[in-house]
Amino acid sequence: MRGIVSFDGVSVAYGRVGVLHEVSFTVGAGEWMGVLGPNGAGKSTLLRTLVGGPITKGTVSVDGNDMALLRGKAQSLLIAYVPQRPVFPFGMAVFDYVLLGRTPHLGMLAAERREDIGIVWEALRSLDLEGFAERDMASLSGGETQRVAMARVIAQQAPVLVLDEATAALDVARQHQVLELIDAVRRDRGIAVISAMHDLTAAAQFCERVALLDHGALRGVGSPDEVLTEPLLRDIFEPTVRVIEVEGSRVIVSMRDKERR
Repeated sequence: MRGIVSFDGVSVAYGRVGVLHEVSFTVGAGEWMGVLGPNGAGKSTLLRTLVGGPITKGTVSVDGNDMALLRGKAQSLLIAYVPQRPVFPFGMAVFDYVLLGRTPHLGMLAAERREDIGIVWEALRSLDLEGFAERDMASLSGGETQRVAMARVIAQQAPVLVLDEATAALDVARQHQVLELIDAVRRDRGIAVISAMHDLTAAAQFCERVALLDHGALRGVGSPDEVLTEPLLRDIFEPTVRVIEVEGSRVIVSMRDKERR
C-alpha cells in the first residue's frame, strides 16, 4: 500500500531564526496524523516541506521518494495539498476547478476522460456541491471555497492528503461534515492524512495519532490519549486548559481563570 510518509530530522531556518528543530516521525499508509500546537509552533512550515517548502536539514520522503527532489506531476501523484488560503484562478467555474485535480493523471496535452468527469461529479456530490458546478469561484463564500478546495483534492486521488487548517473557515456543522468525509475517504482508499489543526477536540476525535509542536520542537507523538494530556497541554498552551470525557470522547476546553472574574 502506498502513502508512507517520513520526516527525518527536519529543521527549517530563515536566516538565523530557527522555525523547526530536528522533527522526526512517520505516518503510515491509511493513518490520520494531526499536527498540533500554538500559533507559530511551526505546523504550516512542517506541512510545506512535503510540497517543496525549504528544508535546512533532514529529509521528508513519501514511499522512499525525497520530496525535495520532486516537482510538478511527480509530486502531485503522491501529495494532494490544501493550504490555509487556497488561490483560485480568476473566472473559473467550480466544476473546472475541481477537474484540475485530475491533471496529474492525464498525459501530455490529453483531454479529460469520461472516468475523470465521473470522479469530479462524485467529489462534488460528497460535499453537497453539485448545485455549485457552474458557479464562478469568485462568487463563493470563504466556507464554500474551502469545500471546493477539498473536492479538488478528493478528485486528485493521491495516496497522501495534506491539510493546513482546511476546515478553519467552516461553521461547526460543515467542519464536522468535512472531517467525517476525510475519515471516510481515508478508510475507503487507505490514504495517509496529515492535517494541521487548531481544534484539539476535533483532533482527539478524528486523528489516530497526533504530533504536538511547540516553538518548532516536537513535544510528543502518539495517540491522542497519550499526547493530549492536561499537564502537557497546560505547559504549552495555558494553565486553564482542561481535558474532560463526554460520552466516551475526549474534549479539550479552556476554562476562564477564576482569579480574573
